[in-house]
Amino acid sequence: MIPAISILVIAQTAPSLNPVELQPGLFVLPGSPDASSLASLKSLGITHVINLRHPAEGDFSLEVSSIRDNGGAYLNCPMDREPTFSELDSFRAQLTALPPAAKALVHCSTGNRAAGALFAYWVMDGACP
Repeated sequence: MIPAISILVIAQTAPSLNPVELQPGLFVLPGSPDASSLASLKSLGITHVINLRHPAEGDFSLEVSSIRDNGGAYLNCPMDREPTFSELDSFRAQLTALPPAAKALVHCSTGNRAAGALFAYWVMDGACP
């Protein structure tokens, strides 16, 4: 599963990034969302966005307003590039607290933290796809 995820994410070389569905209802974005990827969230049925970037990594106001304007929920779960157990636990808690019908997008600035956090979730919570 790991190589397939890597190929899906790395193979996207277009300037605009598209969310990749890793398992039903769970998407990852290989980078920070831009206007095009934000516009695609509604058509994909994504209801929740979990941003793993720290506030010091940029201004997320466009992202937050775009998601909320389209009826989605924005969650911020700051995580270091080498996450602590506490950060991983917070992320896992946010994922498990989502409504059953939720479709969630997880992202950071490159996709590395998002992939690592999702692997931890799958292993520690028995939620492997």
